[in-house]
Amino acid sequence: MLPGIRIFITTKSVDIYDVCEEIRKLIDSINLTPLQNQEIWDQFVVLVQIQPDDDILPAWMNYTGYNSPFPFGINHIISTALLWHALSDNIGLKFLTGNQQK
Repeated sequence: MLPGIRIFITTKSVDIYDVCEEIRKLIDSINLTPLQNQEIWDQFVVLVQIQPDDDILPAWMNYTGYNSPFPFGINHIISTALLWHALSDNIGLKFLTGNQQK
C-alpha cells in the first residue's frame, strides 16, 4: 500500500475534485525514473474512479480462509460499476500491461 493512502480508510471526510485531465496526462507521461524518487510519492495519494474491463488491479479479500488476515491479490477485475482505486494502482496497471483506465 502506498504510504499515505491509508488516510482514506481512517478519515472522516473526503474532498472531491475533478482532475481527470491532469491525472490522464500524468499517467500518459509517467515512466519509471521519477517513480524511484520517494519524495514525489505524496503526489500519488489520490483515489480515482475506474471501470475495470479485465484489468490487472489489486483486490482486498480473504484469500486464506475464515478468521484470517485479509491480504490483497493482483487479479483480473471486470466490473459494470465504477470502482475506487488508488492512483498508484492505475500507474501500476500501465506498467503491467501497457494499458491504463481512462
